[in-house]
Amino acid sequence: MTLQGVPAKCNAKVRFYPFNASLPGPFATAFDSFNESSANPPELLLQKIWAHQRIKRGDLRCDDGRRVRILHPGFWNRGPGPDFLNAVIHFEQDPPEVGDVEIDVVNSGWHGHNHDINPNFGHVLLRVLWESAAPSSSAPPVLALKPVLDAPLPELALWLESPLVASMDLRGRCCAPLASLETSRVLDLIQEASQVRLRRKAFRFHSRARTSGWDQALWEGVFAALGYRHNTWPMLSIAEHLPELIADLTAGEGRRLHLQSRLLGVAGFLQWGPTNRPHDTPSAFQKEDILSPLLLSVGSIPEMRADHWRIFWDYWWRDRDLFSPRILPPQVWRLASTRPANRPERRLALASHWLLRPNFVRMLEEWMVAPHPHPELQLFDQLQPDPDPFWRAHWTLDRAATQGSSAPLLGMSRVGDLAMNVFFPWLWARARAGGNCELQDAVTHRYMAWPPSQDNQVLKLARQRLFGDRPNAIPTTAATQQGILQIVADFCQQSNALCERCQFPRVVKEFEFSQTMPEGAGTKGQQ
Repeated sequence: MTLQGVPAKCNAKVRFYPFNASLPGPFATAFDSFNESSANPPELLLQKIWAHQRIKRGDLRCDDGRRVRILHPGFWNRGPGPDFLNAVIHFEQDPPEVGDVEIDVVNSGWHGHNHDINPNFGHVLLRVLWESAAPSSSAPPVLALKPVLDAPLPELALWLESPLVASMDLRGRCCAPLASLETSRVLDLIQEASQVRLRRKAFRFHSRARTSGWDQALWEGVFAALGYRHNTWPMLSIAEHLPELIADLTAGEGRRLHLQSRLLGVAGFLQWGPTNRPHDTPSAFQKEDILSPLLLSVGSIPEMRADHWRIFWDYWWRDRDLFSPRILPPQVWRLASTRPANRPERRLALASHWLLRPNFVRMLEEWMVAPHPHPELQLFDQLQPDPDPFWRAHWTLDRAATQGSSAPLLGMSRVGDLAMNVFFPWLWARARAGGNCELQDAVTHRYMAWPPSQDNQVLKLARQRLFGDRPNAIPTTAATQQGILQIVADFCQQSNALCERCQFPRVVKEFEFSQTMPEGAGTKGQQ
């Protein structure tokens, strides 16, 4: 691995205030908040110090005595898992490594927070603590921040709160060539990437439809999308058995409850009956990132609705033996970082409403060709489930929504995600398979015009990497979001934090050249 040279210390130019004078307002607050001899600083401040590398970078040693160079601090992770991802670290006498960094105030956090047994922390190369700790063979090496700060802690606290350093300089190597392009050309490039993303998803639907049929391919895409980031695969596993799960259902009003009981049962949420469910949730599960849905769903919580549980159980106990080979184990579900509204029990309940609509697929096709000034609102209305009093008032089987509020099964942001990741690719693939070019164009047009989805940390980081101090230079639509995600997948995720061997800067240059080349110049002399 060939790495760029790194300066021995932070070269940020900081204008400090005269500390021998009285500081007004917020400056006094920031200064008075810290004392070198006081209690440990908050973890958030340590994370900011690490993110901006306000340390003496040329003289760092781990607790085991090895010298260490921080070639890149990693990307700040605001979600579950280590605090910084994909850092580039060079330990003495070893080649540089790419891995994660965990920030803790005290040494006990590694075992106390169960990081030592959590697979999400399996790639941690370095633990950063406030003060040194005894070396441990069962934990990654430790770097203590307190002795290596490049300024007194009160000064750092003041500087890090300044709006001048509110965002880190995370520009990638592609930022400069992108800055040389006109905004319209950058938008063309990103939209081209978004259409690549649409076609790739469409081809996956087409491949699946060859073996399972178009309807089944659609439902598998819907279930996977309803699984969100953490539960995609278990939801997809359930969808693969839908032909069996929707067969021979009870007729009449009990049809929906029967289907919900099968979905919840195969998911592993109905392992016990109403009279023999466990009454205590072991504390061990409360500390895990991967929690048992069985214990979460059937524990003795006061809000438990035994009557509704019994309704589900009365259906499920008759079907359990039939579907026993399909029942998922508790370990496949990630629930600790899942918002209550997005719990898989609710997603399965929502899917049950759509599965029981005999014209669901037809509805999508008609919606696609029907003109409407706001197709997103029209789709939102058409996807609304029938009244479901229990799930409108509950987050899970046993956890009720806050009194006086409701918990609708479907929100507008979820409709946008389904449209961009499932409905448009599936419709485009089906139109292409049928040779319907007019429908393909209609799908592409609606896809490109769709309003933006909710932002996320991947998009925020990518915009900083691509556009530097002008992250909002490109109009935000769902398609441009998809294009940026495709660039991240094709280039950023194939390189490292230093952008080594990344081909995207070359792609940008070639795109710029292709836009300025005179028409026919590239084909002269070719017959």
